Amino acid sequence: MTTTIYAGTALDGVLVKDYPWPPSCLILMVYRGEEEIVPHGDTRLQVGDTLVIQLTGASHLKSQQAIISGAHQVID
Repeated sequence: MTTTIYAGTALDGVLVKDYPWPPSCLILMVYRGEEEIVPHGDTRLQVGDTLVIQLTGASHLKSQQAIISGAHQVID
């Protein structure tokens, strides 16, 4: 799956290691403009980043919905 990070969301400005990713989630690549970033725990995610994510397991749909919510739903 792919998702793009929106401003003011839970993924905006967070370090990869600090976000509560679903256990079946693997972040394969971060696209930032024309740059391709292989993410590590200390990679800080930014508005406009596109994440390429692999999900496995029976809870695939639930995991996908949680990640999209973190990337798209603005937090107060």
